[in-house]
Amino acid sequence: IVERGSSHIQFQNEILKQEYERYGLRFYTHPDIIKKELQEYAEADYISVPSTFVKKTFLEKGVPEKKLILNLYGVNTDFILKSEQTNENTTGIFKILYLGTLSYRKGLPYLFQAIHSLDIPLNQFEVCFIGDIDKGFKKYCDQYKKENWTFLGHIDHYELPRYLQAADVGVIPSVEDGFGMVIPQIMAGGVPVITTTNTGASDLISEGVNGFVVPVRDPQALARKIELLYHDPERLAQTKISASEIVLSGNTWADYGIRYTAFLKSLTGKMKGSFQKKVFLMLIYNHQEYYPPTLNAIDQLADISDAIIVVTRNSRLSSWTYPENTTLHTSGDFVSIRESEVESTWWKVKSFLQFTWLSSRLFRQYKPEWVICYDSIPLLSARILKWIAGAKFKLWYHNHDVSDSQTVRKYSIGWLAASSERTFFKHINLFTLPSRERITSFVLDDFKGSHFVVPNYPSKLRYGTADANRDLPSASLKLIFQGFIGGGHGLEEVIDFVSKKDSISFTIIGPGDQEYVKQLKELALQKNAAGKVIIREAIPYQLLIEVTRLHHIGLAIHKPVNIQYSTAALASNKIYEYAACGLPVIYFDDEHYISYLSRFPWAFANNLSFERLDEQCDFILEHYAEISSAAARNFREGLNFERVFCPVKEFLLKDPE
Repeated sequence: IVERGSSHIQFQNEILKQEYERYGLRFYTHPDIIKKELQEYAEADYISVPSTFVKKTFLEKGVPEKKLILNLYGVNTDFILKSEQTNENTTGIFKILYLGTLSYRKGLPYLFQAIHSLDIPLNQFEVCFIGDIDKGFKKYCDQYKKENWTFLGHIDHYELPRYLQAADVGVIPSVEDGFGMVIPQIMAGGVPVITTTNTGASDLISEGVNGFVVPVRDPQALARKIELLYHDPERLAQTKISASEIVLSGNTWADYGIRYTAFLKSLTGKMKGSFQKKVFLMLIYNHQEYYPPTLNAIDQLADISDAIIVVTRNSRLSSWTYPENTTLHTSGDFVSIRESEVESTWWKVKSFLQFTWLSSRLFRQYKPEWVICYDSIPLLSARILKWIAGAKFKLWYHNHDVSDSQTVRKYSIGWLAASSERTFFKHINLFTLPSRERITSFVLDDFKGSHFVVPNYPSKLRYGTADANRDLPSASLKLIFQGFIGGGHGLEEVIDFVSKKDSISFTIIGPGDQEYVKQLKELALQKNAAGKVIIREAIPYQLLIEVTRLHHIGLAIHKPVNIQYSTAALASNKIYEYAACGLPVIYFDDEHYISYLSRFPWAFANNLSFERLDEQCDFILEHYAEISSAAARNFREGLNFERVFCPVKEFLLKDPE
């Protein structure tokens, strides 16, 4: 295994040679050094790279993807923003920070130009540069610097946090940087970062949430993002909070080590040539980290398997810590779920074929006993494996949501998958789903296998027992909704309610329709509740657990607008995730939900009227300790994934090889 922390040696040499020539300077790498490194690339079995940017440069230079190990570097926990501290600039002066060596490679000329063009009064901002200045760059600094610029030089490692936490925004404009470890360091100090596409640590940035990523060599783009944060203090405050959460998202050095160890163990497993326990090939079309119950299933299967091979589309950067015997494989180039939805029909067909081909290749490599398909499109891939490739395996089908060929465009991949599902049950050995009411939606006339209902409960492994005794809310009662942000969840009614209550705030977290999100923000503004309603994009699941614990009441309104929502009393994982965190839950006043939830003292049916919400919030506040304790206790004693998955594990263990 070759470790390469920077971009491909040829790419690096080309871009830096070009950059230095812009300033009449010479960048030189001896040809023998390049030749030697290229030989190392060729002879290595694997090349470990720290970022998507670096991986892309290797692919562009013809290195096979199967040779590349992508493992993001970690953040040093010395830089974490401590809970008792706040990253607030009390001077009233907007502070811009640069951390690292000052050089042409790091893109400093573009930052200098950006600062000179800022639409901010000179006496309203300061710029702080921390780091040594390259010998050949000092003249450039002297030429551009202004009276509100400070050059501090090298700062001792353990002194850095106090400088970071005094800043408002960090700017790292590198032309070429394999990862840029200063970026997560700055973010851990509660400072959002503006960086470039050629800085590998841009993998850690969610656009507009904890920072921004702009093109290289674009001072105007840098300037516009700085101005955006300067002119919007509310957004700046939120991005600071989001930036500080970087350490909760699988980005510490410990997480880096866990990922590396898992890969090395998978490597030694392959070298052994045989497995002592079962091998599972898990096919998931939409990334498993969008579905917490799938992560819980992986944790549980890890106990009874020698290897779990997960195949998914390349739609999300992984931030979850997986069991050591689990390996992840992604098909196709990176395209987010939102972007993939508007791609052409041809692209979607190609994406499906790439997914199916990778599944076939891994099947031949690992020869798993079980293939697990999450929803109907992977089931179609398994059908192709079984019929065209002649593969022999036991088939396990888990359906998150009921497939309906009537709701998708005819002859699309989704339509073909839903249609295929109805005629393929005779080949399925094990069928699981989260809600018993949904069983009637499947054609089981020829099904001869076993089936289990596995509710979408959270895992004790991940939630623990820390919330048995929660503190009473004091200054403000904090409501939270986490899930898809769309119609049918009563969000408008809750925003209206919050706008009329001085001591209640409302956090909404999740992916969603952007036009609808815009409407919610406008509604909050109209109701003079913009400061009390926070709407955030989806965040990593482990971080979501921590954020949920900061709130007091969970909203789980599912108006029964379709079969998914009308049968979701056991399938709505958010209901039970709230309970696991010790939160009382307000759900929609519907017969289906009441039949499951009315027995719990922490669950409150609501018809979304102001009076009912007001009455229930008052009651919850008055009896908070006992209600919260009951929620956490019910989770520990029964409403957890370990308990409901146990019959499936027993079935698999009894199943003969």
